[in-house]
Amino acid sequence: MRDRMVTALLWFLLALGPVLSLMALQRTGAPADDSSGPTQTAVEQDLGAASGPAGFAARFVATWLSVGRGEEDQVRPYYPPVNSIPREPATQQASSATVVEVRQLQPGYWQVTTAAELIARPDTATGWSSLGTQCFLVGVLVSGSEGQPASYTASALPALVGCPPSGLTPEVDYGQDIPVLDGPLVQTISEFLGAYLTGIGELSRYTAPLVELAPVTPAPYVTVTVTGLRASSEPEWEIAEVPADGTVLDVLVTIDALPAGGGIDQLTYALSVSARDGRWELAGPPTIPALAADQPSPREGEDQ
Repeated sequence: MRDRMVTALLWFLLALGPVLSLMALQRTGAPADDSSGPTQTAVEQDLGAASGPAGFAARFVATWLSVGRGEEDQVRPYYPPVNSIPREPATQQASSATVVEVRQLQPGYWQVTTAAELIARPDTATGWSSLGTQCFLVGVLVSGSEGQPASYTASALPALVGCPPSGLTPEVDYGQDIPVLDGPLVQTISEFLGAYLTGIGELSRYTAPLVELAPVTPAPYVTVTVTGLRASSEPEWEIAEVPADGTVLDVLVTIDALPAGGGIDQLTYALSVSARDGRWELAGPPTIPALAADQPSPREGEDQ
């Protein structure tokens, strides 16, 4: 079960594939024991242990898919026994490589599934075309003495496998629709996300004290429009008013964001807002949506 919990957490880190790769190359071993700090849960400890092999595997797959004959030296830091690569150089690339599943088979030995977006061209005179997403299985051996940087080695070249199936659609805890009107709640959320994503305005105007948040840079959008708003509970006040100080509301916000180059991106933000001094403000940074209390288990019938 713990392996699957680690896998579920890694799905939330899909966008951090490159970061995980850097962690694999720069990881300096487990942190020193600090009895004065918070105690990690078993899942947190497992996720920390899995990040190194996961990042190493993602980087290995991306490198192996992107090199050709005569470029074997680029693969040997990951898999030293490689002899030759028959592929013509500069004819295939992994535009991204992201870990989608990781499992510890035995101490120091990990099985990692990596999804890679492939592009290819028959020769250097033609343009690139997409080959879609392919998944590869990699065995990663972790070695090194305690207190020293860990070392990672692939046990073989990657194996092409079927990608893991899609999971259940999550049931989130935002069942109360709120009309998108020109009221103080929507205005605060709209102006906050506008400042956060376009760089126009001061974020501190919309955040609670002690909440430190920097705008996304470089600013990816020029305008932001709130198109949908759902709350975790039915408001007990008029939506056009601001309730008593200390009132907290968790909301799921859908927006249309316009890039400078044109087009529209639709994004969803889970936000917690609180009332203070007759206005709404962000109680914390954006987070992932809260799941409904009756969200079914993804692996019903399995041992817990």
